[in-house]
Amino acid sequence: MRRAAWLLLVLPAMARADEEARWVIAPGRVGEIQVGRPLPRALRTPEAGGQYFVGYVADGRPVEGLEWTDPPLQAWLQSGPFTRKAARAYRAPDPTPYRERALREVQKGARVAEVVVTGPGPATAEGHGVGSTLADLRRTWPDLTPHPVPPTRGQDECVAGPPSLPGVWFFFRSCREAEAGGAVIRVDVREPRTRRR
Repeated sequence: MRRAAWLLLVLPAMARADEEARWVIAPGRVGEIQVGRPLPRALRTPEAGGQYFVGYVADGRPVEGLEWTDPPLQAWLQSGPFTRKAARAYRAPDPTPYRERALREVQKGARVAEVVVTGPGPATAEGHGVGSTLADLRRTWPDLTPHPVPPTRGQDECVAGPPSLPGVWFFFRSCREAEAGGAVIRVDVREPRTRRR
């Protein structure tokens, strides 16, 4: 009886640990999703729960992809029907006219341009992600320096990128807020490039 009770306590914790390990943020990837490659087959199906989205970021760059709430992340496509049309002329950011074709392209292996972590859950091997503070990040990377940047999605005017994680960017609302203990609001994972020293 004690063994059964122990298993009931331990198995859910092991399942959570496995799920968290599945979504590790690393250069060029978040878990199984890799920048520059098609989504893993298991995430291409409607049963995987990814919702198609379209929109604009920064100075009007069109984006589209799939978004999940568990884990909280987006996989932006390198190219899709919305981004191709919106690159020529403004299109209303309504996913309806593009959804069916985009999902067919995902099924056929459309490549991921970027992975965006939008909430707590996915984290680096050191445990850093959305909700971490600059002080948390500096415990792992003592010389990490945040830099102001123009907002790309609103209220994201500061970024810090550890040299040991090329292509991984931790965003804060502002650098002043980051230095005062504000939390990471988003993590962008792009194609890793070697950084100059």
